[in-house]
Amino acid sequence: MQRDPLLGGSSPEADWLYKTFAYGPMPPPSHAPGVTEDGSVVQRHARGVAAALGRRHEVEGAQGQHGGCAGVSGDAAEGSSNDDAATCGLISLRVSGNMLAGSTGCHEWEASFALAQLVLRRPELFRGQRVLELGAGAGLVGVALARAGAQLVAATDGSAEAVSNCAANMRLNLHLSEHPVVECGQPCELAALEQGVAVCRLAWEEPLPSGGLHCDSVVASDVLYDPDVVPVLVSLLVRLLQPMEPPDASGAAGGARMAYIATLRRNPATLQLFLDTVAEAGLHAAVVDGWGDPGVSSAGGRPQSAVRFHLGVLDDVSVADRIVIHRITH
Repeated sequence: MQRDPLLGGSSPEADWLYKTFAYGPMPPPSHAPGVTEDGSVVQRHARGVAAALGRRHEVEGAQGQHGGCAGVSGDAAEGSSNDDAATCGLISLRVSGNMLAGSTGCHEWEASFALAQLVLRRPELFRGQRVLELGAGAGLVGVALARAGAQLVAATDGSAEAVSNCAANMRLNLHLSEHPVVECGQPCELAALEQGVAVCRLAWEEPLPSGGLHCDSVVASDVLYDPDVVPVLVSLLVRLLQPMEPPDASGAAGGARMAYIATLRRNPATLQLFLDTVAEAGLHAAVVDGWGDPGVSSAGGRPQSAVRFHLGVLDDVSVADRIVIHRITH
């Protein structure tokens, strides 16, 4: 974790900082339930990932290549076409260290790590796909999607401040020569894209562009924070999961085949309200296994070497057991 060196100590901007997270193949923790591993384990994992990245970059430099596992800045990050990118890497995010400074989208949230971990463990689910992210926040999942080989990463948020910060974090973590980050002023500009990385402000309650939003799948994490957002979110999912042909009366369909919604169950009643509303809207919800350690085998992963974000919040069983990912389909 590092404070932004360009910011002074007395300005509200001083509440912003950079955090770097490591992911890579690692056995699941062996500690007793409810007991997290100490910081030295996390540090060893981060050092191990960094060492692997350094060795890979040395080899690639000698061969005149770039790519592989991701570094912590744009000139050291990998291209999305390299499978190694979904195996190990570092992701640095500029986030607000003060809940009162910046929108809630400018923080890192627990369920986003679970969703990003699923993306990196199961890149075949998103490779070559046009993926629309709702509530993209600081951009963690968007970076993971690009590294997993998504054809289009369309990261959206309702907060203009979060969108701007997300764009900066995308540029920090991706090769700009391969992943130029497009900042769209309107959703209609986003709808015109078929590939690349883009960010855009998207208000859920507003109509979709007249031509719809062309996407193959939708992702979102930690968006069920308030019961009032549930009907708005489900209404949007209905539109996004509607086939493009034939379009509805407004022509504003999405064409997505499925949506992945990751949630930390803070209020079980809110999650149940979401599931009930989904069913009432004619959609189907199913729990997705495989993001966490207990479900690795059933998801076809490697139980002893699954890609993991090794950080205390996911190793704490009391937190991990409250995270769930649902697949929403028609």
